[in-house]
Amino acid sequence: MLKRLTICLFLMLSLMPTAMWFDTAIAEEPPKTEETPVHSYTRRFTLALEAGINMISMPLEVKKIADQAIDGNLQASDLATAGSKLIAVQRNPSNQEWDAHASGVEFPVTSFDPSPTALTGTYTPAGGDDLDVYALMSGVNADTYGTHEQIPAGNYAFFDPTTISWVIRFDQSDGRFKAYIPGTSTEAMNFALESGKGYLVNVMKTTAIDLEGMPWGTPIFEQSPAAPAVKSTRPWAFVVSGQLTVSMPLTEQSKVVVTNLRMGASILATTTIGQNGQPYYSAVFVDPDRKPLVDSGDDYRVTLIDPRTDPIHQQFQVESADLSTAHLKADTEFSVLVPQTTSLGQNYPNPFNPETWIPFQLHQPATVSVLVYNAAGKKVRQMDIGFRPAGSYHSMGRAVYWNGQTDLGEIVSSGVYFYTLQAGAFTSTRRLVILK
Repeated sequence: MLKRLTICLFLMLSLMPTAMWFDTAIAEEPPKTEETPVHSYTRRFTLALEAGINMISMPLEVKKIADQAIDGNLQASDLATAGSKLIAVQRNPSNQEWDAHASGVEFPVTSFDPSPTALTGTYTPAGGDDLDVYALMSGVNADTYGTHEQIPAGNYAFFDPTTISWVIRFDQSDGRFKAYIPGTSTEAMNFALESGKGYLVNVMKTTAIDLEGMPWGTPIFEQSPAAPAVKSTRPWAFVVSGQLTVSMPLTEQSKVVVTNLRMGASILATTTIGQNGQPYYSAVFVDPDRKPLVDSGDDYRVTLIDPRTDPIHQQFQVESADLSTAHLKADTEFSVLVPQTTSLGQNYPNPFNPETWIPFQLHQPATVSVLVYNAAGKKVRQMDIGFRPAGSYHSMGRAVYWNGQTDLGEIVSSGVYFYTLQAGAFTSTRRLVILK
């Protein structure tokens, strides 16, 4: 608990830079006022991020990033997409091949597949290696990808992905870690990078990002001491996220829980509306000791918990490629089916002592009661459950619970008993056994 608190405190308030910074004064600003920091001259910083997970803090009020002016506060999306390019792709009418353009420079496309819903491919920068690129459909606003410009109608467009796979913050309002994932997270999941607070950044390859702004506190005139990124191929912070496709509308009572089955660790996910208008979830796992918490082949279980149905599970496996991004993309499809018949299930455990659960399912909404009788046919307990919608009631949280007591609170003796389900016009009876 103390170690988790240490990480959280760093992310809430940190004046100790843990990635490498280089600092150069570039201009003098007007004399300070009550509204300006102690050191109010503008400086240029280079944030050097090593491959892996970096713990960073912003020692300045950022005005520019990668030579792009910042309108307002620096956002996680600005950092995650720093230096990325929008690449428009269209077919060359002379040879029917695909040409890609970025910043006025033409790149030959080495492979390209214009499918109806998504585009994938690679392009070759001059003198460089092929780079994987993600695609957007023509006419789609690319603002959520950090490009801040409209894709020309009639063109397909590639987006050159950044080397940053996510930026994580600690949300003090609910005590949970939250992640911004470039190309996936919506604006509602974006957040400001505040000066003096700490953040986690996962980088797939070593990179440097130029920042410009006004430093807060004592300025840094040379390279700062750094806590290098963890070199292990297994990350100590990991994000599981994806789309939620559910056959019923979600409510405020709907919850998504993500569990690493090997580690036995569970996280309550954050849910929001994704870029396509569908529900979206993300769960952030952070090890306070900065020890690896995931490995290739690990299984993660995503569970939908909703009072209208039994918990629904779907399982996903981590592949080696997911370790470099420290992110498992797990799109879910949860189907909530209405039972074809109304029925009463066998209680569990059975035999039992002193408590048991009685499962049932309803084809139609009904007022439900469960009555328990002894072997002589005398009623010993009546449990009026009330009105219940159609659905399955099998899990411990939804099945009828009986603590082995009579209506008067007396503990029943060992023996054979019978329980009856009354649901509207439906009635069914089964046997149970108490052993002491």
